[in-house]
Amino acid sequence: MSVLSRKSLPESQDLVIGVVSKIQRHGVYITLKEFDNLIGYCHISEVAGAWIRNIRNFVRLDQTVVAKVLRVQEDTGQVDISLKRVSDGQKREKSLQYKRQNASLAMIKIIGEKSNLAALEVREIIEDQFTEFFGSLYDGFEEIVAVGLESISDFTIDDELKNIILEVAEASIQITTVTFTINLRIRSYASDGIVHIRKLLEVAQKAADEFPDVKNEITTIGAPTYRIYLEGLSYPEIDDVYHHIQEKLENVSKDLDVEYLLEKEGNK
Repeated sequence: MSVLSRKSLPESQDLVIGVVSKIQRHGVYITLKEFDNLIGYCHISEVAGAWIRNIRNFVRLDQTVVAKVLRVQEDTGQVDISLKRVSDGQKREKSLQYKRQNASLAMIKIIGEKSNLAALEVREIIEDQFTEFFGSLYDGFEEIVAVGLESISDFTIDDELKNIILEVAEASIQITTVTFTINLRIRSYASDGIVHIRKLLEVAQKAADEFPDVKNEITTIGAPTYRIYLEGLSYPEIDDVYHHIQEKLENVSKDLDVEYLLEKEGNK
């Protein structure tokens, strides 16, 4: 399963990954890894934004590069590409996507061996469903590890194959999590201040519970300080919970006649 894409040719504006296979004065020939060693051509004017005196100062043989597809001639298979039109962020994203697709195909091969199916048959069964629902093959495998078989309960895959997919995915992917620890200091000058503080904590708890994919726990350090622990798959995801809690507390603190302060501790 060396072909990463089931398409025979890329499309205009696609990002592709390849290896520099030939360097000439007028341009560079790049072997596109995802398309069964299809050759793409990058004219010297598309190699870099700067003026080029010696093209070898910008590329070298066997260098792995990320390029943008400019034109595709379907009748001849000629693919014109650009190196200079790819940002650093796009390079990182495409490289990660390529590595994940390779990992996905390696898992598909193992699934095929365990299920006595050809790897291509396994790919035909799961790829379109995973891509449509999760965004990519790898994202599908990752979701199965994180959530379990319920994440593909409605897919047209027989139960035996689903169990093998889960077994292989769990053996191949380690889900890493990130955490936020937040100190919440609360003060009330009301005669029944403890009641107001409890109500504010209830608001914080309900706000955190609105995000079921993020684990949360609120504990007492010692009045008037409480600890909010959040654990999720990414910093942006947890940061959304943090800001939501902050917004909810801000909305009710005046009515409850309490003052509060949220302080983030070191995160992992």
